Amino acid sequence: DEKRRWLYQQIYALDIREQQIMLLSLQDDLNDQEIADIMNLKVEHIRVIRNRVKNQLKEKSKEVEL
Repeated sequence: DEKRRWLYQQIYALDIREQQIMLLSLQDDLNDQEIADIMNLKVEHIRVIRNRVKNQLKEKSKEVEL
């Protein structure tokens, strides 16, 4: 699926911490607390990073026809 391929290409272009958060959330279906525990970060920090990435991806997706 082209949209999924595009999404993963964008995720793998992120810095490692952002990649890990997105992949743990999408692929492993972990909740914020589980991700925070694994990454030794606060839950709020996980939410901020994920929301920032989601907003970036939304903007990039507007630039590309999928």
